[in-house]
Amino acid sequence: MSDSFYRAFEERYRGSREMIKARQQAYLPFLKPLADTTQPPLALDLGCGRGEWLEVLLENGFAARGVDLDAGMLEACEALGLPAEKGEAIAALQALDDDSQALVSGFHIVEHIPFESAQVLISEALRALRPGGILILETPNPENIVVAGSSFYLDPTHERPLPHQLLSFMAEFSGFARTRVIRLQEDPQLLAREEIGVLDVLTGASPDYAIVAQKQAPEEQMAALDEAFSRHYGVALDTLARKYDVSVDHRINQMLVMQLEQVVAAPLAQAQERIARLERERDQALEQRQAMLQSMSWRITGPLRRAVLLARKVRQGRISIPRPRPRPRLGAAGRVRPVMARALLGMRSRLLPIVRKYPWLKARLRRFRYLDHRLQGLFARSKADASELFGMPCDDDGLAPLALGQRIGHQAERKSPLESWFSQQ
Repeated sequence: MSDSFYRAFEERYRGSREMIKARQQAYLPFLKPLADTTQPPLALDLGCGRGEWLEVLLENGFAARGVDLDAGMLEACEALGLPAEKGEAIAALQALDDDSQALVSGFHIVEHIPFESAQVLISEALRALRPGGILILETPNPENIVVAGSSFYLDPTHERPLPHQLLSFMAEFSGFARTRVIRLQEDPQLLAREEIGVLDVLTGASPDYAIVAQKQAPEEQMAALDEAFSRHYGVALDTLARKYDVSVDHRINQMLVMQLEQVVAAPLAQAQERIARLERERDQALEQRQAMLQSMSWRITGPLRRAVLLARKVRQGRISIPRPRPRPRLGAAGRVRPVMARALLGMRSRLLPIVRKYPWLKARLRRFRYLDHRLQGLFARSKADASELFGMPCDDDGLAPLALGQRIGHQAERKSPLESWFSQQ
């Protein structure tokens, strides 16, 4: 591979120096506390490339230097005056003194070397780091389906993708006190969306990740980085998958609701229309009834209706009139007269104002007086028969004395109630 090929390749497919440097600002929560607690803050960047990370380290107070095997990359560092030299990563680590460095970093180098070499690199970094120092190893994230299946193999120098579980375990196995997975370069608006699609699941997980591992140190020195190690970074594949499931369930529920509304809408509209029609008919019927009850004819005929209703109940046997035993043999007129008399006497107070107001009604009611005279004649003819039946004298109406008359539901009077009422008119 020519000296200029890989540099040109990175310029096209990895991104510009400005973009890469902006992405690396994600590590600042680790750099500032580390520079304050580890003196002197020496740093070694393995595979420094064009020197973006060297610039970030120098800007944050680290005495940093880089090593790289690619001459084209080193030319870019020299052009900027960055402290970079040609060298192999593991060899550069092995040349360091024990407990000498505050930070060892390697951006996109572990995927370029065999697995055994990656193990050696991590163990040598642990040896060279001071207590509380950190190791940063950034690499493509195979959680991203597109990265794992396509873009990873775009670089001809890549060996194999390394899942974050494997790289984190390698650091812990080598003896680092704690590790943190930092997912990088994802779409910041992805999780803010209410709904995501299949393409978001395939491409939305953070394209890169890094393992940040810290060497054991006194408790107060470790505590300086607690906040940085406790943060959540990036977007994981399982998070997107769960969000997609929720989004699909939401869309399915919306479709079911729409279908249900379409099925129910027509019958519901018909039922509502029918209910409204019935309510209108009910209101009209109530208005008609109220108008009828308030009419003059209804009030005038009220007593007559009640009299007819009472006579009907007597005829149907719904109202029983106690009678003495043995029962006197009275004609039909004798049975009807006491009932009619009581009914008409009860209506006197109600009919009197109406009769006085309407002379024609008074004339119609005089027919009842005629009927009353006829009934008196009938009772007179049966007077002798009633006296023989009761074994005692009867009054002029053919009824027994007062005590017996009360038992058959009739108040013995000398004068007919109808005659008394009409005589007052």
